[in-house]
Amino acid sequence: MRKKLLSLTLVLIFLFLPHYVFAEKSSGELGNGVYAGINQASWVRDEYGNDCLVVYYTFLNSQDEHISAAETLLVEVYQGGIRCESTDYPIGYNDQLQLEKNTAISIAKAFFLNNTESPVSITISPAPPFSGGVRLTQEYSLEDINTGGGMTSQEIAGEVDDDVFVMIWATGSGLSKSYEMYMTIKYYFWHHRDEPLSFEQAVSAQVFQGDEELEVMYSLLSDTDEEIDAGTPLLVEIPYRIVDFSTPAIVTVQATLPRGDNPKILRRTYAFEDDFTARMEEWGIVIHNDGPSQ
Repeated sequence: MRKKLLSLTLVLIFLFLPHYVFAEKSSGELGNGVYAGINQASWVRDEYGNDCLVVYYTFLNSQDEHISAAETLLVEVYQGGIRCESTDYPIGYNDQLQLEKNTAISIAKAFFLNNTESPVSITISPAPPFSGGVRLTQEYSLEDINTGGGMTSQEIAGEVDDDVFVMIWATGSGLSKSYEMYMTIKYYFWHHRDEPLSFEQAVSAQVFQGDEELEVMYSLLSDTDEEIDAGTPLLVEIPYRIVDFSTPAIVTVQATLPRGDNPKILRRTYAFEDDFTARMEEWGIVIHNDGPSQ
């Protein structure tokens, strides 16, 4: 009799305690003014040959206090119900940045794949104490990764020449002060050679829309000629004048003067509807010259 009463009590407690039913979608508000969106993912291999999945997502803070994605969001990848371990490949990402109110950034986070056959399930949910009732979910088969079915080509990062590494990391688009349409490609560059080396010495980066190669906006260009020592990563940002916001852009990176026998060409297709400005429009955030607002 006591066991029956205990079981009934536990059932009643469960029924009347507040609990969350997670809504399944790939972008939206997770609660408390925190927004996120799963944009895409890519399958890469680290320098030790491990298969990794890089998840690209957008994070927007509309709270009054400064917060980061790392302390606000729980980003996970599962294969066959088994959680994939996270990794810093190829280097650390920007989920630690503290964002002011109404500021959005694109973030990448990498995970070791458990195998190269099972589908992957990407989830983003609120991390304590930012609990809420929404969990973002996106699922893909590894065949989707290889064929580009909603995901990027796996050749967005790697060794473009002997001991020279590049990752086509992030993108953004907008209007310059003179109202010219442009996109900025962010590249991570590092090497393991004996002598110092710069990005422009080592590689050639090009962006195309259709058959037209996009022109670099030199007035906004960062220091691509900065020489770095071995093992020191450098973030290089290159702005390009674009034709329109409807034609996808294709980014390619290759060695300028290859030393090795097997140089690699990196390639990433960038669809502007994946840009986080489109996400902000979806969430009702209006873009002004002095920043976004609701």
